[in-house]
Amino acid sequence: MRATVTLLFLILIAVLTPAQAHTRSQSFSTWIADGNALRGVYQVDAYRATQLSAAPQDLGVILREHLARTVSLVQGGAACRLDPLKSLEAPRGDLRVEFRFICPQPLAAAPLLLTVAAFFDVSISHVHYLRVTLSRASVEAILSDGRRDLVILGERRPWRRLC
Repeated sequence: MRATVTLLFLILIAVLTPAQAHTRSQSFSTWIADGNALRGVYQVDAYRATQLSAAPQDLGVILREHLARTVSLVQGGAACRLDPLKSLEAPRGDLRVEFRFICPQPLAAAPLLLTVAAFFDVSISHVHYLRVTLSRASVEAILSDGRRDLVILGERRPWRRLC
């Protein structure tokens, strides 16, 4: 009888204890305007990068290739040039990548459209937190599968919400 009670107690604990097998799909980036350049650092946990390829590969390479395809900056209808992405040191379990976009004009001169569409195709519930600083103004935004862009209007009215 005592063994049965102990077994039921252990089963009850196992059933009521939440599973920690999955982590939230999220990433972060910070961006700073400098003349006609927008510099950024993108950070994500390394597990997310494993979702990008079925074959074992260098996660830094996979992430840089994915970000080069899914992150863009457009100024007044013209695409800004993306310099080669660089992997940075990151806390254990994370990956960090440095961006540098060069636009035809100073960033405050014409509206910008920053698109961060990374990971939404592999995780529909993915959320991206970003912060952009332009001159003395800054904004924080949350991007999701339904909203992958942030419009930056310039120095006078730096931000416009899309939702």
